[in-house]
Amino acid sequence: MRHIALAAALTALVGCALVSPATESWDTVVLRVNCGAAADYVDLDGNRWLADRWLTDDSAWGAVGGATAERTGMAVAGTEAPDVYLSERYGMRGYEFRVPNGVYAVRPHFAETYEGAATKGARVFSVAVNDEEVLKDFDPFDAAGGLARPVVRNIGDVRVRDGRLRVEFEPNVQNPEVNGIEIVAKGITQNEAERMADELAKRPPSTAEDVGSAVLGDLRWQPNWVTRLGCIGGGLSYLGRDVSPPWLAGTSGYVFALNIHSQLCPSAPFVWDNGEAFDALTRNAGYTLERATNESEEDIAEARSAAWELVRRALNEGTPCFSFDIGGGEYFVVHGYDKGGYYYRGFDNSSQGPIPWQALGTTGIVDVVHMAAVRPAEPADDATAVREALQFALAMQQGGEDAPDDAGYMPGIRAYDRWIAALRDPESNPHGASFNAQYWAECRRLAVAFLQEASDRLGNARLDPLLEEAQAHYETVSEHLDAVAEALPMDGQWGARLKDAELVGELVTHLEAARAAEAKGLAALSRLLSAME
Repeated sequence: MRHIALAAALTALVGCALVSPATESWDTVVLRVNCGAAADYVDLDGNRWLADRWLTDDSAWGAVGGATAERTGMAVAGTEAPDVYLSERYGMRGYEFRVPNGVYAVRPHFAETYEGAATKGARVFSVAVNDEEVLKDFDPFDAAGGLARPVVRNIGDVRVRDGRLRVEFEPNVQNPEVNGIEIVAKGITQNEAERMADELAKRPPSTAEDVGSAVLGDLRWQPNWVTRLGCIGGGLSYLGRDVSPPWLAGTSGYVFALNIHSQLCPSAPFVWDNGEAFDALTRNAGYTLERATNESEEDIAEARSAAWELVRRALNEGTPCFSFDIGGGEYFVVHGYDKGGYYYRGFDNSSQGPIPWQALGTTGIVDVVHMAAVRPAEPADDATAVREALQFALAMQQGGEDAPDDAGYMPGIRAYDRWIAALRDPESNPHGASFNAQYWAECRRLAVAFLQEASDRLGNARLDPLLEEAQAHYETVSEHLDAVAEALPMDGQWGARLKDAELVGELVTHLEAARAAEAKGLAALSRLLSAME
């Protein structure tokens, strides 16, 4: 009877059938993860699926990167665990499980519940377990045969030799997604299974620390393709500073920036500024940034601690913060913290989190810590702000002229030639083609508005003709880049468009016209700067 009671207890814990005495070995589910879910879930068979979590130094398992979504309004049939498929983690690099060495099986659970990917080929990715590819070009919609239909894959005989079981995802089309993961320990006793399940179910000790809390409830992210400006603009608005989006973008240097990767990598808009050039201009718009960043992988732990200290100090005093890559490869406002970590807002301004502070630098697509607090400062006079923005624009152009032909990233007007060549290259990144188009088109729209606002602010009859000339040229640039952006919307259907030779030809024509107009615009800016000096 004692053995039966023990087996029944273990069944409730790990969800396997009744087993033999504790000395016999069995294959046992020791962990079920409800990916993307904020709370544990007990399915119709009585199995407990643990809420999702981030991987940190003191956690037994967790996700590396990605974001979460819940779609509770859908009905999922053909499973005893329907709620598992109503939440997901997407865009992640993977999961890591810190388990004893041995042999395991991994059962990832999938269901396509995003209507934007409800066609064959709309979402395709590969999965590797401990560096061995186990699912290649996997399409959850196609594999399941429709929307909101579950599909499970069993990956057996995974040998763990270093105490880590890693499930990694590689995107092909759209973001990878996963709804649930089961870990099966093979050939272990009841006692071993119970101990392992208990260890994996424990919450990280750091989540019990009393660190206080703060929330800036009215802090919002301002919609912008240039998400960094969206964060700064939202922070300034929270602080009561009235700075228009064109003035903020212009005095920060963004309106005249251009940087293109040889294969249209979407990272190009983020790597043109090493921080120094940008920070030198921030005070002109009436703010400064206090940063906590890492310079290399070796100092990332130190940077995490510095970022955590910065956010708690800043939010406690009512100072808004923002971070890069905390919820994906963009900038997000950080509006709160508590013992669970950071809370942030992004594209739809819903509150996301918490993300453990120890996970910062693994939560997005790159291993980087970048946290900043937005502090008010006395703005520069308008003439200084405009003059230094023009100096920045011409310095970036000079940087492009000095760049080697084989540089991975090309700044300045030569970036147009790189852009044209990349559109013709079948190896270029189709998602990056759309993203770069939207990003740089927004910058040039803001350039037009900035030059108009500069004219209004300066009120200088001697400078007005030069400002009008520059504005006219950038209106032409903006018109052509808007056409490129309109032809390459961010709707997930990127690949097919770049295979359309006629469309690519039209895009090239627009970029050539934009390049010619930008050259005239830069010449006008140079004459304007000379007149101001």
